[in-house]
Amino acid sequence: MDKEELIKDMVHEFLNAFLSDRVNLTRDKLRFEFYTLRVFIGQKLDSTFGSEMKRGSYLHPEEYIYLHSYINDLLNDGILTQLFEYMQQYDPPSRPEFLITPYGVKCIQEGVLGSLVHKPNQYIDYLKSHIPNMDPRIVIYLRESLEGFNRGLYFSSSVMLGVASETLFEIFIEAYTSAISNKNEQARFERKTKERINAVHKEFIKRELPKLKGKDNFPYKGEFESAITITFDTIRSYRDFAAHPYDGDIPRDIVRNNLSAFLLFCQRMYRAIDWLKQNQV
Repeated sequence: MDKEELIKDMVHEFLNAFLSDRVNLTRDKLRFEFYTLRVFIGQKLDSTFGSEMKRGSYLHPEEYIYLHSYINDLLNDGILTQLFEYMQQYDPPSRPEFLITPYGVKCIQEGVLGSLVHKPNQYIDYLKSHIPNMDPRIVIYLRESLEGFNRGLYFSSSVMLGVASETLFEIFIEAYTSAISNKNEQARFERKTKERINAVHKEFIKRELPKLKGKDNFPYKGEFESAITITFDTIRSYRDFAAHPYDGDIPRDIVRNNLSAFLLFCQRMYRAIDWLKQNQV
């Protein structure tokens, strides 16, 4: 592990330890000085690498860059926010303070700090590495969804993720239609797919999914059914909320969870698509 990644892990360790020491997570108990974090990182680096001149609260120049860069990422991700009231007591300002946001508390407690949803390029690269033949339309919609999420545009993000999910489902349906061995059944199912996606989805769950589950060499059983019936439905429902008049809100952690779930959903769907290209139903 290189030093930049090591420092990120140390920041995670600091934040986890910071929260675990606090019972009532009030605002005052969720604030910490950058100085405290810097000392923690310095001590950790000394114990890891050793040094004749101990770092104490002073880091090497490249270490400062790595730490400041990651703190900036956490600010952009909504994990932390900066407090200014303490800094304004000094001229020039010193010892900046940070506050862990409610969303940040959830991320830390759930162990999703630094998750791919906060890094659009890495998220896309990860999927492409597992799905080399991923349709470019899905990539476009996903990138829009990820960028929207990281800018606080949760309705826009939900719509784009829903479009990515429906595009994936349509590709799957096309592969399934081509794999139907009975030409009359294939024609019937193809006519059905001209209807709205809700009707196609219900038709597939009712009539076609049992055929796939009955195939001995089909790569998925219950896991695939849950992907089709839970993940797809959840993403679609929030797409519908966002795309139509809706009085409520779509919380950040809901959008994050949907984007995280899409990673596995997309891989499972493409594995099924690849299987359909080699088999008949």
